[in-house]
Amino acid sequence: MKRQNSRTNCPTGAAPMISAEPVRAERQYVLSLYRIERARGCSAPAAWANVARRARLGLGSLQNIVRNRVKKIDGQVRDRLQALLIREIEAEIARWIHELELARQGSARLAGERVGEAEAHLEALKALMREAGR
Repeated sequence: MKRQNSRTNCPTGAAPMISAEPVRAERQYVLSLYRIERARGCSAPAAWANVARRARLGLGSLQNIVRNRVKKIDGQVRDRLQALLIREIEAEIARWIHELELARQGSARLAGERVGEAEAHLEALKALMREAGR
């Protein structure tokens, strides 16, 4: 019979299996926030710094999440990342709604089918947000 490591409950010499599943959602939150910052025209280092500052996390902590170097994430950090991402998505929706209103007023000459397409995308985003809020 093989000896067991009392600390890890694994056979001696075997490394314990650690699942990265719990951190996957938070990693996606951080990457999405980073992409939003980059889309605003920030450089890569500035985008990372902005996301870290707004999430109230250290830059190294943020990058460790992205690089899967953490085993678990505190609930408060998870909540902050999720709330920040939701605020950013809502702000983006508001910006697009404003653009659509400008297009409707005729300040931007769009073909009628393009305005309809934009409205359909906005409705899909709103539906996703309602679904995520449940």
